[in-house]
Amino acid sequence: MGEEIVTAATRLFAALGYDGVTGAMIAETAGVAEGDVAALGGKAGVYQAVMGRVLALQVKLLDEMHRVLTPDVAGLHGMVDMFVDFYERHPEAIALWQHRGLSDAADLPNVESAYATPVIQGISDILGRAGLSERARHTLLNVLGWCFYGFMTIGLIHPDGGASRWEDATARARFRLECHHVIDVVAAADPPASAATPDSGLS
Repeated sequence: MGEEIVTAATRLFAALGYDGVTGAMIAETAGVAEGDVAALGGKAGVYQAVMGRVLALQVKLLDEMHRVLTPDVAGLHGMVDMFVDFYERHPEAIALWQHRGLSDAADLPNVESAYATPVIQGISDILGRAGLSERARHTLLNVLGWCFYGFMTIGLIHPDGGASRWEDATARARFRLECHHVIDVVAAADPPASAATPDSGLS
């Protein structure tokens, strides 16, 4: 029963945000009694379970990346590709954080440290294996994050002002190439470790 509740709540939280959902809505969508939702900690407890499930999926993905990707720039291209595939299968993973970015569930503390920080650290580890400087890793960690967030939110912007949504397979293919290009540009501009200069506190 708990699985059905978490699955139903995931759809609701991804569509409406934590603040737009009630325990009664979760119960109705899952086809259970409100008491069953309360037994899982109510809306807040179910939200934590939803975020925990998404984190577990992302950690599994990162573990797979460590196993199959080469520790170089080509491996970083592969990281982008695997994330695109992941979010195609699990768009709720982005939607939940989009709501959070708009101060959703503001009364719940430590959401970022519990459910986002482990993923960020995992991505940083993969970037580090490619031999990039701390500055380059910091740049890619942020820029790629912004790219994914923007692509999943707005789409791929065209020179004429139009946009293709992430659901479009052609847009996803182009987005992969754009991210690969960003990685290549940052890597090409990254000096060897022996030639690195102080980075004003970004390292």
